[in-house]
Amino acid sequence: MRWSFSFGLLCAMAAAPVAPWPGEHLAAQSTTLNQVDSLVAAADYDRARAALEDWLASREATRADERERARALLLRARLAPDFPSAESDYLSLVLGYPLSPYTPEGLLRLGQGLLAANEPVRATGYLARLVADYPGRPERSLAMLWLARAQLAARQLAAACNTARNALRDTSDPDLASLIRHEEQVACAAASGDEARAIATTTPATAPEPPPAAAPARDTHTMPARDQADPDGRFTVQTGAFRQQATIDATVARLRRAGYDPRVVTVPANALVRVRIGRFGSRQEAERLMNQLRRDGFDAIVVADAIQERPR
Repeated sequence: MRWSFSFGLLCAMAAAPVAPWPGEHLAAQSTTLNQVDSLVAAADYDRARAALEDWLASREATRADERERARALLLRARLAPDFPSAESDYLSLVLGYPLSPYTPEGLLRLGQGLLAANEPVRATGYLARLVADYPGRPERSLAMLWLARAQLAARQLAAACNTARNALRDTSDPDLASLIRHEEQVACAAASGDEARAIATTTPATAPEPPPAAAPARDTHTMPARDQADPDGRFTVQTGAFRQQATIDATVARLRRAGYDPRVVTVPANALVRVRIGRFGSRQEAERLMNQLRRDGFDAIVVADAIQERPR
């Protein structure tokens, strides 16, 4: 694997507190999350975890708006001891709260963690979404660096070369530009077939490996029933929320190839398009489908607003 980063290092890179969004009122639940942030900044991680769990179990959490719940997910993910423990919270953040101001950081950390876990193809998806969907965010330039690294590790050499070149034009930070320039030299040399030059600029310990083999096709006859459970149920399984039509089409096509029956919908007061499967009367039924999707290599979460959907 070309990039071998520990999850602890990634957490250290994210040591700054999850600051409140500008204009956020310091209501009771917000003050509690601010206290968690202060404990994180003081490196008092055990107390921070305990305080966060207290907040999540409190009445304030049940009354919190989407922005606060998203903030709590990001905090809990960053306090996790390793990436497998954090991944579910990152997924819940980026799939369940796509308009949250904390989602871009969640996409960045998810991409970094997946690359560190030697899953460069999945990492490229989240990092590319951050680059495409959040052009005004400060995380974007750093995401382009990590996207070039993930593409290179996935042997997407031409894409890595183009990403690095675009990243150089996008950043004004000289330190970040230096890192991006190195990626550009490696990726563009490899893309042009100049392997000798690529090897000269890449240490042997971090040489890229080919992506893992694709999972074998599933026997769709063994899959659980999906849409028949409860057409009026409020629980459903969401595999993504997107702005780009190409991403929506690719997600739907991939799900159909795996034997699922996705639908494309919107919900009120939200411009993003959701890709969802199934409707269920209970969360437990929806979670069975969610777990099946995750075993099949899809990212999925359970949401409870199916009754608000509008076909797109």
